[in-house]
Amino acid sequence: MPVLHQYVMWIADRAQVGPDSTEVPRYTGDPDDDYLVALAIDTEAEVIVTSDGDLHDHRDTIPVAVEDPRTFLDMLQGY
Repeated sequence: MPVLHQYVMWIADRAQVGPDSTEVPRYTGDPDDDYLVALAIDTEAEVIVTSDGDLHDHRDTIPVAVEDPRTFLDMLQGY
């Protein structure tokens, strides 16, 4: 089975669907990014995987780990 397929299946097996966040505190300068952070918190996500520089710039104020895709894939090597 190709690695990409395994990765997609891993995500599908662990994905959580939750309601939209109603309260969106400010974590970044972008309301759309703040919404994603609030959604990650509400669903108890362990990590936000993104190449969005604004989220990476504010990782010290975001209470969820923020990783770029390459780092996240490297982290998965250990599983």
